[in-house]
Amino acid sequence: MLGGNMSSQEFALYEELLYNMLEHVSRPRLMVYPDITTDNATARIKERGRDFEQIVPRDYWEALNQHYNAYFKHYNFSELLTIDANNLDWRKSKEDLCYVINLIDSKLGVVKTQ
Repeated sequence: MLGGNMSSQEFALYEELLYNMLEHVSRPRLMVYPDITTDNATARIKERGRDFEQIVPRDYWEALNQHYNAYFKHYNFSELLTIDANNLDWRKSKEDLCYVINLIDSKLGVVKTQ
């Protein structure tokens, strides 16, 4: 089982279905991945205060973060913009929000010329 949720066979089936569906849609021009440590992510989850998230063990969030990092290390379906989100809070800071929007706009400008 992967993280206690899926067996390797179930995950392989999921991936097969995903890639079959992706053959029938246009590729996105850009994938944005906000990269964050598990400690920072769980602090934000705690601050957000959603009851159903509070009961999830930290080990789950750590494993999920590791899976995301591994996935995006080899992601090649479209252009990828990885943003270090550890010191950004675009929900509360207009400056951070503008910074992220400018990063995305700049990357999209590069993608359009390719």
